[in-house]
Amino acid sequence: DQFMADIRRHLINEPVLARQGNWVYHSQRFIRRHRWPVAAGVSFVVFLIATTTMLSISRSATQRALEVATREYERAEAVSDFMGGVFEAADPFVNYGQELTAREVLDQASRNIEMNLDQQPGVRARVLRPVGNSYRRMGLPNQAAEQLQKALEIEQALEPDGAPRLASTLVRLAM
Repeated sequence: DQFMADIRRHLINEPVLARQGNWVYHSQRFIRRHRWPVAAGVSFVVFLIATTTMLSISRSATQRALEVATREYERAEAVSDFMGGVFEAADPFVNYGQELTAREVLDQASRNIEMNLDQQPGVRARVLRPVGNSYRRMGLPNQAAEQLQKALEIEQALEPDGAPRLASTLVRLAM
């Protein structure tokens, strides 16, 4: 009777009582008996792991993008504040009714770059480039070269592998 019960158990993938099986044997029998539910469960667990991994990677990329955007925003604000100060310097009310020439505004901007933007090299380089370019367009190559050279040195320190801005500054300096 025990023998027949074990044969029946074997045929329906249940553990055989005559065999002293361990947890691996019992697990194999369970899996054979419940193939589809076990496959669905394993698939669901794999799906959860893959989804969690993808969300984690996506979160990291989003965090990096947010940090870059925040840095760029801060730079843009600093450039905007600086340029606002440059234009305020040209205001006749600030200069007691005296109008400044474009050269005087550029000279004052150059001095302000040195004094006010020491702690922000990226912003400093971004402001030095247009100031140097303005000097060049005014026919003042020595002042232009000085400003562009400073911008180039900062850009090389910030991006040693090169970048489009670095190339742009080199082209302006060559002119």
